[in-house]
Amino acid sequence: MSGNRQMQNVSASQLMKMISESDVEAPYKLMITKSSVAKPDFFIGIVSLFKNGGEKHYDPRGNRYPISGDQKLYWCTGCGGVIDPGWHARDFAICPKCQSQWAPEDLTGEYLFKHDIDIAVKRLLVIYMQRPFCDIYMTHHRRTVRSHEITEAYGGVAEVDLNMEDQDRIVYPFISIMNDISSGGDLSVRLKDFLRL
Repeated sequence: MSGNRQMQNVSASQLMKMISESDVEAPYKLMITKSSVAKPDFFIGIVSLFKNGGEKHYDPRGNRYPISGDQKLYWCTGCGGVIDPGWHARDFAICPKCQSQWAPEDLTGEYLFKHDIDIAVKRLLVIYMQRPFCDIYMTHHRRTVRSHEITEAYGGVAEVDLNMEDQDRIVYPFISIMNDISSGGDLSVRLKDFLRL
């Protein structure tokens, strides 16, 4: 009982400080692969969701990114619920939300976004809220103009990427998302800015 009283006396800012000081690992990763033809007000890209494999790997800038061990999550074709790895076998998957059984080829593993930026943000928020404790990764193909701008912004240092040799990535860690929300930030505004990077 005294433990509950102690937690009730912890402010949101104190809780955020405790979380940020502990090396909290996001259990999920939302991956956005941005098309080279996307424009500031029109987003084109592919969105997928992964369960964190638990291993950490850092690029030269200190950003964590997915490596082997991450498990891809799928969406139920019927209700849109997320199907975690524990809910599928080799020949079938069961949606924990609607209890429907699906063949692996009937599951959705990626969503193609080809929308006005505001619609893209609304769709991304729906996906994010299905697994809210996740880091959001956005990759750009290295041959795009934006990718060259990112490299120049970091002093022209070439990024060493062991997994996706032709892609640069930007990470919006879930700890930063929680900090932004707890300080009164609007997640939809933050995501819109993030998609425009």
